[in-house]
Amino acid sequence: MQLSFDVSKSDITFVGVYNLIAEMFTKRAKRFNFKKLSFFPFFGLLFLSHFFTVSSLLYAQESESEFDQSIVKNGESLFKGNCTVCHGIDDVIIGPALRDVHERRSEEWIYSFVKNSQKVIRSGDEYAVNLYNEYNKTLMTSFDFSNEELNSILTYIKSESFKPVEVSTNFSAVEVKAVKDSFKPFR
Repeated sequence: MQLSFDVSKSDITFVGVYNLIAEMFTKRAKRFNFKKLSFFPFFGLLFLSHFFTVSSLLYAQESESEFDQSIVKNGESLFKGNCTVCHGIDDVIIGPALRDVHERRSEEWIYSFVKNSQKVIRSGDEYAVNLYNEYNKTLMTSFDFSNEELNSILTYIKSESFKPVEVSTNFSAVEVKAVKDSFKPFR
């Protein structure tokens, strides 16, 4: 005796899935047609995507709150007093934007570069040479920060990197006119 099961669209409900699984594992089902299970990967993928989304959001919330706020505040003060002339967290000014710089380079590399970027470039470090060339061979000022001060600056950058990117929607009349004028040939 051979048993086979057919799945119709009406069976794809909670009760239908429950019954399907129950039939699959009963002793009566000697031979089960697994082709009808083609919709199960969809539900598995849906579950996994939900799981990873929720867990990553929880991780991000924990990571953002784990910074010592006194170190962040000190780093913010040092960053704004020394770095904002050339760098922004999200904006390229003279040098690159620094969001997630700690994910692109190690702390040791960052400390060395901040203390003496030309030494790192002269050593032939590929990343440093590429940065130097990309930003028109502009020399970065060497800073005599202690490792503690550099740690506070990097902690501030990390804390800012966890915050969502802010996009300005306030445009001046001149900017709006320039955008409109740029589309005139297409009218």
